[in-house]
Amino acid sequence: MIRALVTLTLGVSIMATVPAWAQSDPTPTAPAAKEKKVCRTSMDTGTRIGKQRVCRTDKEWAQIDNNNKDVVDEMVKFKGFTDPAAAAGTAQPK
Repeated sequence: MIRALVTLTLGVSIMATVPAWAQSDPTPTAPAAKEKKVCRTSMDTGTRIGKQRVCRTDKEWAQIDNNNKDVVDEMVKFKGFTDPAAAAGTAQPK
């Protein structure tokens, strides 16, 4: 269940970032300094062999992470949970 949620979140975040790349300015005014790439390994669902290495800049990873967080927050709200600890059943009674 959690693996499916993570996979869905990653897929949605990747789809959400594609329009942002398409809207970038094609004629930059000054050459930007080359940003360092950070690589992460992503697992494909349903296989133990399906690892994929994805390399992006820190700025791009931050945007993807924020999009993933927003998607998960929306899913939690949609299910009616307001407190993640309560949703997991680990909340302490007051």
